[in-house]
Amino acid sequence: MLGWCHYCGRGTPTDKPKAIELIRQSRTVTFGLGEDCLSSRTPISSDSPAARQFFRLCEIGSERDWICAHLVAVCYMGGFGVTKDQIRSVAIFEKLASQDRDVSQYWLGRCYGSGRGVAMDHSAEYQWYSRSANQGNSYAQNMVGRCYENGWGVVRDYTKALEWYRKAVELGSATAQNNLGLCYENGYGVAADFAIAASWYRKAAEQGNMYAQYNLAVFYEEGRGLPKDIEKAASWYRQSADQGYSEARHGLEDLRNRGLVI
Repeated sequence: MLGWCHYCGRGTPTDKPKAIELIRQSRTVTFGLGEDCLSSRTPISSDSPAARQFFRLCEIGSERDWICAHLVAVCYMGGFGVTKDQIRSVAIFEKLASQDRDVSQYWLGRCYGSGRGVAMDHSAEYQWYSRSANQGNSYAQNMVGRCYENGWGVVRDYTKALEWYRKAVELGSATAQNNLGLCYENGYGVAADFAIAASWYRKAAEQGNMYAQYNLAVFYEEGRGLPKDIEKAASWYRQSADQGYSEARHGLEDLRNRGLVI
């Protein structure tokens, strides 16, 4: 819970980037939640003893502490230590979001964007992301950028997408760094520039973002924006594949099939 203390400024100055790193580090082989309680990319499920104990402890504190209530909702969303119940999860997120809890607002936006426990609604998705982003939530800022990039609940606007990605990057978001790389690679809102794209992919890859690791590997393999280097390409493919990204595994297999790496 030390990470949450830094996130909320309980007994220590508020420091969200440090909080995120501490929460990220809490993930272990036996406790698979970690940063997923903040990011909501894919709801985590587990019936391990550690997961069940975690849910029980959060449930005990949920009436007195909003963080415990938020974590209970996270557990219900994926089935972490408890039977999955996404409708119940959304109800908790809605209650906390109405109290201006930025993390729960972000999660509620993700629920509306993916149709988890509620009918898909991109307008509501964008609105909840915006409320969270305006409180300095880097995950929400990144997703506001994605809404503008893709036209989800708002008119597509690449310039505004870049503005929000940059705000999230200022708070250390590796996902936003990767998205900035994609903008520079594809010329979304800026002139295409492979060298700048590669620099953003590297920043995100070094933070452990598996998509950026894959993108950087492709750039090394093809010599985009940096010197061609098959060994470095293989290394980044491998790091991404080790996190479960199938495209990276295919990229590494292709290098092996062509006899470029062992």
